[in-house]
Amino acid sequence: MGAALRSVPEALKDAEMCAVAVASSGYALRWVPDALKSPELCLAAVGDCPAVLRFVPEALQTEEMLRVAREATEEDPVALFQEALNEASDGEEDST
Repeated sequence: MGAALRSVPEALKDAEMCAVAVASSGYALRWVPDALKSPELCLAAVGDCPAVLRFVPEALQTEEMLRVAREATEEDPVALFQEALNEASDGEEDST
């Protein structure tokens, strides 16, 4: 469900749809419009996929969120590269 969010037109996205997508995959935060992002949604996304911190508006970033991302990458350094892997597969899917 998470990646499916990118094919939903912005005008049709709502908070519930975005929450379900992020619960399925934290990386889905990439396709959540900033207006629908909340600190709680972003924290859940970062907890699942620390690389999505770059998609969290600076105004929504909290110390807890930064700590969660830092701890996750300390425990699993490969998590730093997860975004690159996701972006690579996004590009492959977009070209088909």
